[in-house]
Amino acid sequence: MDLKIPNIVKAIELKDYASEFGEAKIYVWVNPTKELRIFLAESILEKKATNEQIAEWLAEIWSQGPDESTHFTKEQVITLGAECMERAPKMMSWLIQRTYDLLEAHYISKKKLSITQP
Repeated sequence: MDLKIPNIVKAIELKDYASEFGEAKIYVWVNPTKELRIFLAESILEKKATNEQIAEWLAEIWSQGPDESTHFTKEQVITLGAECMERAPKMMSWLIQRTYDLLEAHYISKKKLSITQP
Protein backbone atom coordinates (compact mmCIF):
# COMPACT_ATOMS: atom_id res chain seq x y z
CA MET A 1 0.00 0.00 0.00
CA ASP A 2 1.25 3.47 -0.88
CA LEU A 3 0.12 5.56 2.08
CA LYS A 4 0.92 9.27 1.99
CA ILE A 5 0.54 11.54 4.98
CA PRO A 6 -1.72 14.43 3.98
CA ASN A 7 -1.30 18.02 5.10
CA ILE A 8 -3.76 18.41 7.95
CA VAL A 9 -5.20 21.91 8.32
CA LYS A 10 -7.32 23.46 11.05
CA ALA A 11 -9.06 26.82 10.87
CA ILE A 12 -8.58 29.92 12.96
CA GLU A 13 -12.01 31.50 13.01
CA LEU A 14 -11.35 35.23 12.84
CA LYS A 15 -14.77 35.94 14.35
CA ASP A 16 -13.25 34.60 17.59
CA TYR A 17 -11.13 37.77 17.56
CA ALA A 18 -13.91 40.10 16.38
CA SER A 19 -17.38 39.23 15.10
CA GLU A 20 -16.96 41.75 12.28
CA PHE A 21 -14.71 39.26 10.48
CA GLY A 22 -17.76 37.11 9.80
CA GLU A 23 -16.85 33.71 8.37
CA ALA A 24 -13.23 34.60 7.45
CA LYS A 25 -10.69 31.97 8.42
CA ILE A 26 -6.95 31.41 8.35
CA TYR A 27 -6.02 27.79 7.76
CA VAL A 28 -3.14 26.40 9.81
CA TRP A 29 -1.06 23.42 8.68
CA VAL A 30 -0.89 21.47 11.94
CA ASN A 31 1.40 18.63 10.81
CA PRO A 32 4.21 20.58 9.14
CA THR A 33 7.52 19.11 8.11
CA LYS A 34 10.25 18.40 10.63
CA GLU A 35 12.25 21.32 9.22
CA LEU A 36 9.41 23.75 9.95
CA ARG A 37 8.89 22.32 13.46
CA ILE A 38 12.61 22.68 14.21
CA PHE A 39 12.56 26.27 12.98
CA LEU A 40 9.62 26.97 15.32
CA ALA A 41 11.40 25.42 18.30
CA GLU A 42 14.92 26.70 17.72
CA SER A 43 14.32 30.10 16.14
CA ILE A 44 10.85 31.48 16.75
CA LEU A 45 10.24 30.29 20.32
CA GLU A 46 13.82 31.11 21.30
CA LYS A 47 13.32 34.61 19.84
CA LYS A 48 16.24 34.23 17.41
CA ALA A 49 14.21 34.66 14.21
CA THR A 50 13.84 37.94 12.37
CA ASN A 51 10.39 39.33 11.57
CA GLU A 52 11.00 38.43 7.93
CA GLN A 53 11.83 34.81 8.85
CA ILE A 54 8.72 34.59 11.02
CA ALA A 55 6.62 35.99 8.16
CA GLU A 56 8.08 33.40 5.79
CA TRP A 57 7.31 30.60 8.28
CA LEU A 58 3.75 31.86 8.83
CA ALA A 59 3.19 32.15 5.07
CA GLU A 60 4.12 28.47 4.71
CA ILE A 61 2.01 27.35 7.69
CA TRP A 62 -0.98 29.48 6.60
CA SER A 63 -0.91 28.42 2.94
CA GLN A 64 -2.00 24.79 2.99
CA GLY A 65 -5.77 25.28 3.13
CA PRO A 66 -8.17 23.94 0.52
CA ASP A 67 -8.76 27.27 -1.21
CA GLU A 68 -5.75 29.00 -2.75
CA SER A 69 -7.42 32.37 -2.23
CA THR A 70 -6.81 31.90 1.52
CA HIS A 71 -3.06 31.32 1.08
CA PHE A 72 -0.51 33.92 2.16
CA THR A 73 2.78 35.13 0.73
CA LYS A 74 5.53 36.38 3.00
CA GLU A 75 4.77 39.91 1.80
CA GLN A 76 1.07 39.52 2.69
CA VAL A 77 2.00 38.38 6.20
CA ILE A 78 4.29 41.40 6.58
CA THR A 79 1.50 43.69 5.33
CA LEU A 80 -0.98 42.07 7.72
CA GLY A 81 1.47 42.59 10.59
CA ALA A 82 1.86 46.27 9.70
CA GLU A 83 -1.91 46.75 9.43
CA CYS A 84 -2.41 45.01 12.76
CA MET A 85 0.12 47.34 14.40
CA GLU A 86 -1.79 50.31 12.98
CA ARG A 87 -5.39 49.24 13.61
CA ALA A 88 -5.49 46.17 15.90
CA PRO A 89 -2.26 46.00 17.94
CA LYS A 90 -3.09 42.70 19.67
CA MET A 91 -4.36 40.85 16.61
CA MET A 92 -1.03 39.62 15.20
CA SER A 93 0.10 38.19 18.51
CA TRP A 94 -3.36 36.59 18.86
CA LEU A 95 -3.01 34.99 15.40
CA ILE A 96 0.46 33.69 16.20
CA GLN A 97 -0.69 32.31 19.55
CA ARG A 98 -3.73 30.62 17.96
CA THR A 99 -1.45 29.14 15.29
CA TYR A 100 0.84 27.70 17.96
CA ASP A 101 -2.14 26.45 19.99
CA LEU A 102 -3.52 24.55 16.99
CA LEU A 103 -0.12 22.99 16.26
CA GLU A 104 0.34 21.97 19.88
CA ALA A 105 -3.24 20.66 20.20
CA HIS A 106 -2.76 18.45 17.16
CA TYR A 107 0.36 16.84 18.61
CA ILE A 108 -1.03 16.46 22.12
CA SER A 109 -4.35 15.03 20.91
CA LYS A 110 -2.55 12.47 18.80
CA LYS A 111 -0.20 11.52 21.65
CA LYS A 112 2.81 12.60 19.66
CA LEU A 113 5.89 14.42 20.80
CA SER A 114 5.51 18.07 21.61
CA ILE A 115 5.48 20.31 18.56
CA THR A 116 8.70 21.86 19.86
CA GLN A 117 10.55 18.55 19.82
CA PRO A 118 12.14 17.74 16.46
